[in-house]
Amino acid sequence: MKRVISLLLILSLVFLITGCENFGLNDEKGFGKLVVSKALLEDGTEVREGTVKAAGKEAGFGEELVLASGVYDVVVTDNSGNVARLKGIIIKVAETTILDNVKLAKPLYNALRFTFDPATFGGNTVANPEQINEVYLKGEVNSADWSRLEVMSRNEDGTWSVIIPAVMDESLEFGFVYWLDTDGDGVSDEPADEWGHWAGGNPATGGNYNIETAIQDGIIILDF
Repeated sequence: MKRVISLLLILSLVFLITGCENFGLNDEKGFGKLVVSKALLEDGTEVREGTVKAAGKEAGFGEELVLASGVYDVVVTDNSGNVARLKGIIIKVAETTILDNVKLAKPLYNALRFTFDPATFGGNTVANPEQINEVYLKGEVNSADWSRLEVMSRNEDGTWSVIIPAVMDESLEFGFVYWLDTDGDGVSDEPADEWGHWAGGNPATGGNYNIETAIQDGIIILDF
């Protein structure tokens, strides 16, 4: 009997220290909310329309972004491309974190460097990357209808890169297409004006990479 009472006392103490949510009794189930009510430009102008992104989710200014409790990097942008990158925003269980007067600024870069690593990119890696003869960047980042191809250059480490002018909308999608030279004659097996091979997308979402997620994964580096 004494052991049972002692066990109950210990459980009660743990319950008080850790909180109800750890026992599945909290209505919010371990989630909190983030709200950006408004932002400020460098000249002090108030901005009340824009986008808030964190952990792959997004909401507009004044809207609730529901997130699991934890620490997040948050990207806030207005409709003109001004941006704020906030580090270490804490979301607590059953609480709403309100960010008011977030200070926006113009991006401190004017180009994007894309790098395709055939050994690691996306969910469709290349079995024989040394046979790749041509690689192109394709997507909304350089043409709204995905019709334009940007030629990429081979690097000494086996990766391929291209630099294009920066775009302000980080939700724009892209991908890489490549052509193989399997017989080693220096000519692609298929002409470069055909479809080519699609290099795969973002394995975390099952869709294409966009600029924001590619920056996070190191596929895009901000350039000057």
